Amino acid sequence: MSKKIVILNGSPRKAGNTAALTAQFTKGAKEAGNTVTEFFLDGMDIHGCKGCFG
Repeated sequence: MSKKIVILNGSPRKAGNTAALTAQFTKGAKEAGNTVTEFFLDGMDIHGCKGCFG
């Protein structure tokens, strides 16, 4: 039974160690028949909670 896997990469470096680890994980997961989607959080327009001091 295949699974849908989501990777949230929070590293600011697109070619850093985290990217290398997620690439190997993605490769293995896809070879096992799973669907993998990765989001590079540093490149997205996401704004966290400012504790009402916004």
